[in-house]
Amino acid sequence: MTPVLPLLALLLTATASTALPQPSKRWARPVVDLGYARYQGVYNETTGIQTFKGMRYAAPPVGDLRWRAPQDPENVSGLQDASTYGDQCLQGTVGAGAGAPVAGVLSAATGTFPTTSEDCLFINVFVPPNATIGSGSLPVGVYIHGGGYSLGSGDDSDPTPLFAQANGNYIWVTINYRLGHFGFLAGKEVAEGGALNAGLLDQQAALQWVQKNIAKFGGDPGHVTIWGESAGAGSIYQQIVANGGNTQPKLFNGAIMASPFEPPNYYYNASVPQAAYNHLISAANCTSAADTLECLRKTDAKLLTVAAYLDTFEGPKGDWLYTPVIDGTFIQDRPEALLAQGKVNGDRVWITHNYNEGLVGGGAPGDVQSTFTPQDIGNSTTAQRSWLSSILPNLDNASLTAVQDAYTAETFGSLQTATDLIYGEGIFGCEALWISQAFTGRSYLGWLVIPGLDYHASDLTLSFGGKSSEFSRAPSRC
Repeated sequence: MTPVLPLLALLLTATASTALPQPSKRWARPVVDLGYARYQGVYNETTGIQTFKGMRYAAPPVGDLRWRAPQDPENVSGLQDASTYGDQCLQGTVGAGAGAPVAGVLSAATGTFPTTSEDCLFINVFVPPNATIGSGSLPVGVYIHGGGYSLGSGDDSDPTPLFAQANGNYIWVTINYRLGHFGFLAGKEVAEGGALNAGLLDQQAALQWVQKNIAKFGGDPGHVTIWGESAGAGSIYQQIVANGGNTQPKLFNGAIMASPFEPPNYYYNASVPQAAYNHLISAANCTSAADTLECLRKTDAKLLTVAAYLDTFEGPKGDWLYTPVIDGTFIQDRPEALLAQGKVNGDRVWITHNYNEGLVGGGAPGDVQSTFTPQDIGNSTTAQRSWLSSILPNLDNASLTAVQDAYTAETFGSLQTATDLIYGEGIFGCEALWISQAFTGRSYLGWLVIPGLDYHASDLTLSFGGKSSEFSRAPSRC
């Protein structure tokens, strides 16, 4: 058994120079010049950490830029304040029947949600005491938040406990990216008149920003590790296979992935994502417009958010409406197919997942806040099969039977427990195994086994609360 935080710190700092530069003279409001803007951060005299929050890494994705690829931020004059986080991206919900409880879990674990806005593409940089601004010598950790591709923000994680574990030997970066229908609306109309997977493109733009600018904060652009949990880890999964595993220039070296979340990947014009688009234009009264996407661009953002929220709750529990799709360019094929072909970005991965990802934990032992599965399955294999076919519509009858035969009440104590495990292992666990196999000899796969703290999201408080959890090598039924 190995404590988690020291392992993560080791991965981040594995190639850091042992001869760290001497700290530069500190001042109350440090300033960094990014070329397009000068930002003034904050120096914490207690921790010695310098923070630069709410810096733009892309132009506001509003108006005509809604559902388009991120654009460079405009040049601004004068000193820009970087003492507080920028607005979070507009929040959605994370699956029928589970949205509110999961939002509550994330809020309790990471802090309450502040102001949200469509103008939200901000990046935050945390500089440890022993970094020298402009030296470009420390390794960099970039955290991509989770939340079902519909919730969360870059201010969900506090690196202070991690800095303590790693003796402050790395730079920490967090980002916002477009969520829900603003980040992952698909359909043929979006492909023709906008950008598919806009949220993933935002993440890529943020990583490109890191390559260009992180040396100005003391970070080494040649040693970047991306880290995420749930949809954050799922995002990393997508970035690993992006561009057929040939993203140029290289944006990261390593990846730390906790509970990589991968709901069904549809082609952008398949019936499920196309139906989501059609529902949204109907709710926005855009169905009869000559250009329905342009009509959506002119529709009030809050109205669209309410419409998308209600659409999500019409589906079966555990279903996901706005998630990454196969677009043929950025995501060229099913991610698992690209993994099998060895088409991957990055040099090494460190992956963990919890024993029971089908239940959503609240952070305290035994605290189950929500589930991704209906809790009225009872002893009915018919009800179980009906639900499975609704959330995994591409599975044929033979595949459904194989799944049910592998997860029985006799094996797991109850059909409900078996159902929870089907979801947890199918949506989270198998992805972890496949990614590890794609990096044979360059990966570690761990399994959270602490009783009462082995639910989805329980590890958030362990990771960022300064506590240490333990992992073992993962068994698999994939």
